[in-house]
Amino acid sequence: MSIAYLDPDDEITNAVARLRASKDVRIALVLPTGSRIATSRINFRLLAHEALAHTRRLAIVAAEPGVRAVAISAGLPAYATVVEYEAALQEASAGRAAELAGAVTAIEPKSAGPAPKSTRSRARAGKSAPVDDLAVAATAAGVASATPVSPAMAGAPVGAVHRGGVPDLPVVTARDRSDGGGRRWAWIGISGVLVVALVVAAGWIAFNVLPTATITVVPRTQAAQPVDLTVIADPTATTVDTTRGVVPAQVVTIPLTATDTFNATGTKPVDTAATGTVTFMNYDTGGSHTLPQGTVVSTDSGITFATTKQVTVPRATFFPATAGRADVGVQAVNSGPSGNVAAGTIDRTSTAVAIALARQPGHPVVNNAAPTTGGAHTVIQVIQQSDYDAAVASLRATLKTQLDAAGLDPTNVPAGVTLIAASATVGTTTADQAASALVNKQKDTFTLTVSGNGTIDGVDQTQVEQVAAARLTASVPSGYQLFPSTVQTQVGPAVVSGGQISFSASATGQIAATLDPAVLLTQVRGKTVGQARTILGALGTVTIETSPFYVSSIPDDPSRVTITVQPPQPGASGAPGTFAPTATPAATAAPATSVPGPTATPSG
Repeated sequence: MSIAYLDPDDEITNAVARLRASKDVRIALVLPTGSRIATSRINFRLLAHEALAHTRRLAIVAAEPGVRAVAISAGLPAYATVVEYEAALQEASAGRAAELAGAVTAIEPKSAGPAPKSTRSRARAGKSAPVDDLAVAATAAGVASATPVSPAMAGAPVGAVHRGGVPDLPVVTARDRSDGGGRRWAWIGISGVLVVALVVAAGWIAFNVLPTATITVVPRTQAAQPVDLTVIADPTATTVDTTRGVVPAQVVTIPLTATDTFNATGTKPVDTAATGTVTFMNYDTGGSHTLPQGTVVSTDSGITFATTKQVTVPRATFFPATAGRADVGVQAVNSGPSGNVAAGTIDRTSTAVAIALARQPGHPVVNNAAPTTGGAHTVIQVIQQSDYDAAVASLRATLKTQLDAAGLDPTNVPAGVTLIAASATVGTTTADQAASALVNKQKDTFTLTVSGNGTIDGVDQTQVEQVAAARLTASVPSGYQLFPSTVQTQVGPAVVSGGQISFSASATGQIAATLDPAVLLTQVRGKTVGQARTILGALGTVTIETSPFYVSSIPDDPSRVTITVQPPQPGASGAPGTFAPTATPAATAAPATSVPGPTATPSG
């Protein structure tokens, strides 16, 4: 008995080599958890076939119940531990020794004389016969001791023993020996050999005449050709237009108002006319004379005044000789301080007035008893048009500042929208006082209020990214697929020019060829495994498994080949901007598809 411990990565070839190299008839292969050999029932069938062909009694030791179940289904005894296996062997040895002793006693002819002393003594003592004695007894019964018996045959021969899951050689009973049992056992042995031969032949046909191949291809990924474009944000657009590169722009309206006080910077000269009182004297005793308003009087220096109302000068009296007098107000014809004259200086009038008042030599007909006063020249502060215009401009600037601040207030920003600060515009404004109500008014300061609405354009930048991604998808060559999870987009800052908002955008991603398993099959059927690996390796990662393992060619029969195209796995292969298809893809097909092949044998 020998025990061979295998590693998890050992292939079936390693197990077969250990089986063939064993010098013991009994051998147990210990499979660790996760052993590759335990993944397929075919491997256990191959081991059973090898054990049969090399006259070995093989058992499997595995801790995993599923592995033991697969081994048993392939015709091999299986145990959870080495200790359990050794205990089964000890139990089987004890059972065989007892049955062999009984069989020898039963078939011993009465006239044949006593059995050899060694044999009889062992039988009488009830001790287990050694393996060599068992073989001798079995040979005497007509059965070759080297002929292995599988668990499936354990119940076929009469008297076969199967203890603890360990197959044993058949044992001959007394009835068989005394009743022509030797001949029957011979025929049973021959039949067993024939059955074994048929099993071996069937196995050889299954593994050599009907080979199968399983191929898995994972297409290689590479960088797609990046796209660069300009996207326009249009307030009149209602939907995303990936073809034209246009996305909707939202207009956010914000009410604004501003009030401030401003200084008047205009000036205006003001001249005031001097006023006073003059006395007209009438020397005509014949009657009074009425002088109209505006009668002009003046000083010797030429400063003129005009009466402010009509005045009637009474007639003069003869005795005593007294001139008639009448006072009337006058105002300087020219405004300004020049009209301020001293008393007694206004003594001239027109000739017509002098004749009417009968002027006498040495006696003036008009005079001012007091000086005239009030004549002045001053400059006053007034609101001019430029003051009003500057006030309106200043208030609009304040509104723009308010609008910019409002654009930063999250409460004013719609969900998912980014406001474009450069698009902020103050619309038409209205002042609470018109220019005509203030311009040229004498004021040092004035207060003005301006109100109106401001607007800011907003854009959902995810829509800009959507346009870039759509352009990238549209640029993928025929026969390739783009992986959405690898798409990366970049959006530059908004540019506002001529009232139009635009963005520069780009997109990159990874692509892989879409492969048709049926087309791939036509390319590799009948080829060697190496040739098939080279052909399919140009398209991606390839895994080829043949059964039996030593088959070196892909079967030409399509029903014996299964090709599966697994979904490609995006990776770092390929550099952006260097798209170069590695191979012309076969006809387009959905990922993870297979061509029809032989029904797979479930593993485990």
